[in-house]
Amino acid sequence: MNQLEGIGWFTHEVMGRIVRWHPEHEFLFLFDRPADPAFHYAPNVKIIERSPRSRHPLLWYLWFEHTIPSLLRKEKADLFVSTEMYIPLHLPVPTLITLHDLSILHYPEQVKWSIRKYFFHYYPLFAARADRIVTVSEYSKKDIMERLHVSADKVDVVYNGANEAYRPIDEKEREEIKEEFAGGKDYFLYVGSLHPRKNIHRLLAAFDRFKEESGSDKKLLLAGRKAWMTGEIKKAFEEMKYRADVRFLGYRPLPSLARIMAGAWALTYVSLFEGFGIPLLEAMKCGVPSLTSNVSSMPEVAGKTAVLADPLSVEDISRGLKEIDRPVLREKLAAQCRGQSDLFSWDQTAKRFWENIRSLT
Repeated sequence: MNQLEGIGWFTHEVMGRIVRWHPEHEFLFLFDRPADPAFHYAPNVKIIERSPRSRHPLLWYLWFEHTIPSLLRKEKADLFVSTEMYIPLHLPVPTLITLHDLSILHYPEQVKWSIRKYFFHYYPLFAARADRIVTVSEYSKKDIMERLHVSADKVDVVYNGANEAYRPIDEKEREEIKEEFAGGKDYFLYVGSLHPRKNIHRLLAAFDRFKEESGSDKKLLLAGRKAWMTGEIKKAFEEMKYRADVRFLGYRPLPSLARIMAGAWALTYVSLFEGFGIPLLEAMKCGVPSLTSNVSSMPEVAGKTAVLADPLSVEDISRGLKEIDRPVLREKLAAQCRGQSDLFSWDQTAKRFWENIRSLT
């Protein structure tokens, strides 16, 4: 539970609510590893664990085409629901799949050859087999329809939500957070894994340029797993003139991350591609504006709470940092956060997701 990221949080927030709201139904939760007790939300949950862990395409195939069908037949399940991008192709029951995005199809070079081949082959098959498809933005719905040749009436948009831990804070608490994490200075914040698709190397280069041209004393904090702290990211960091003003925080548990988010001057989220971009919403819930990309779903989610930039241009990202560095503009964007964030909640997500489940019964 302490290592959850995007899809994991979606599953936890949505299924936890659905299970508690519907005690009249039994829910089978299938795990390919020991399950965290926190997923046992209520007495109507039955947890089933089967190894081995499905960590590469061959094991994905065995898990979804053999293990899961066998378990569902044994348990006499009425339908199958996946909160991520996989489903068994040969099941005698209705199926719902959640396609959060098609990032692998857009940026295949950022994954291993075997994974790329698996998804290029199976994505169209998954989409064709599913009785319902849930996705998390209007952008992703259009992308799924065009790339996987799916009709509009088969796909429903169910927006993400944000944890209630993300909230505005007072100035006293903000000053304490700044002192703890940024030497008392205002800071930009990035949240997410340091994956190549997140465009960290250009963010670092742009921040360096921003510092050089503006003379600002702001810091840049990056909170997320360092699994990809190599290649372009490492090179960009080592070439920075102002790397002393950058701090890598690693993975932060939710209470700590929510405090750091609420204390930020702005979120910097210039990813190359997102199906939704949950950190944008988490920042909004804290009353913190964003600098984000002008591509895929990010303008849709951010609304009027963000400065937009071309994620492929270091110069444009630096320009965006200068814009959101201006107090008057920052306050204007921050004032929009409450209204935009009210469009999204995990309760709404869970209700819409349940409606899609019920449509299959």
